[in-house]
Amino acid sequence: MEKQEREKPTRELVEAGMALRMVQEKAGKVQGWLRTVRHAVGITVAEMARRMGVGGSEVYRMEYAEGRGVIELQTLRRAAEALGCDLVYGLSPREETLAAIAADTEAARDRSVWKRGRGGLKRPGSGGGRRRDRGGMRRSRQGWRRSGGSIGDSAG
Repeated sequence: MEKQEREKPTRELVEAGMALRMVQEKAGKVQGWLRTVRHAVGITVAEMARRMGVGGSEVYRMEYAEGRGVIELQTLRRAAEALGCDLVYGLSPREETLAAIAADTEAARDRSVWKRGRGGLKRPGSGGGRRRDRGGMRRSRQGWRRSGGSIGDSAG
């Protein structure tokens, strides 16, 4: 993806990520967003179950699944709607900015594409002549030979 194509979405993601960071810092150790928000807005398990069209045990199952990190996004979205909320889903860089991560990724990609060999820069896997296997054989352009023999020597 070209740098200019990434700039606008990157700016928007940075702004959204900053907002997400603020929410994470304010929330501290929330034991589960569903249960916390349900309690905060004063909705009982029975009321939430009625709004979602499920049994009360399903609400407890959702809250438990969310706490374990195995709830499906679609289920979380339906629960958020039942609570009168929007589901906000996002990714936020841990330590660097998105631009720094993109630059690191590009630099790593450039390093992995080219490596320095005896004859100058070579692409990985391009070989460059002879290869050895475990049995002391070497592979040349003419075929497999025993190590130590010359290319014209059939005895190897």
